[in-house]
Amino acid sequence: MAVPSNTTQSMSFRNREDLDKLMMMQTPTETPFQNMMGRDTTNSRTPEWALETVRASNANNKAIDGDDVSNDAQTVPTVVKNHVQIFDEVIGVSDLSAQVATIDGRKELARQLLNAGKAIRLDMEKRFSGNYASVAATTSVAGETAGAQAWITTNISLGGTGVNGGGYNSGTGLVPVHTAGTNRTFTAAIFKASIQSAWTAGKGTLADVLVGPAQKVNISAFTGVVQATNEVSKTDVTILGAVDVYKSDFGFHRIQASREMDANSCLILTKETWKVATLDPYNIQDLAKTGHSTRKLLRTAVTLKCMDEKRNALIMALS
Repeated sequence: MAVPSNTTQSMSFRNREDLDKLMMMQTPTETPFQNMMGRDTTNSRTPEWALETVRASNANNKAIDGDDVSNDAQTVPTVVKNHVQIFDEVIGVSDLSAQVATIDGRKELARQLLNAGKAIRLDMEKRFSGNYASVAATTSVAGETAGAQAWITTNISLGGTGVNGGGYNSGTGLVPVHTAGTNRTFTAAIFKASIQSAWTAGKGTLADVLVGPAQKVNISAFTGVVQATNEVSKTDVTILGAVDVYKSDFGFHRIQASREMDANSCLILTKETWKVATLDPYNIQDLAKTGHSTRKLLRTAVTLKCMDEKRNALIMALS
């Protein structure tokens, strides 16, 4: 009988030796977007929540002493929703592999489960920070959560042929995606205009900026950024050639590079407006044993909640 595909056998890895304990498969676990977000739970595959808004300020808000009063019109919350997405990883380990200690001291099954958990978290980071549409689950279609870029529609900067097609659609109950348009050079003028738009429209703090590595380098090269300087001590010379915090007219903005951000976009975020809602926490399920191997299913089911897209900004189509 054939060995099921992707089953790790005992001869597939090195046994533990007299070496320092180390992880043979190092996976980057930087997930800046998830790290800054709040946490929530849900008991629905399509959780709904209300978006509160405050009416426009009125300099002529005045009353006559002793006058009677009438009710003022109040804003009605907008109800939106997103769809839960199941993230999973299936692991198969032969019976002998499950008994042999690997080079880092752990059993092979435990090692693979740990790495699977890291991989799923990175999958979630890529989904949450991207321009991905929500998809309703059916008996034959997997549910998909909309990413942050798709949620933002008020303060968005696109390329020349771009289309602002995202944002929550109350008719369909879904969040579609944007068309980025033709790539253009990322300039300080584009960056500052997006910050100003979100600061004005949504009163966001905009303290966190999420970009891929190429755009992190571009921000450090903005015209007007203070020239790189040297720090000299008795033993070391340090050249400061990067921008980690950008000071605009509307506050300080921490620039964070993310390996999971796409190469051509920039998210300017108010972190209080984002939450991860969990329907099914990380858990391990035993799969049916059909031969000389053990199979495990690692899974979680989550969605992304956007509490106020106007307090964020998105720049797309960056070269």
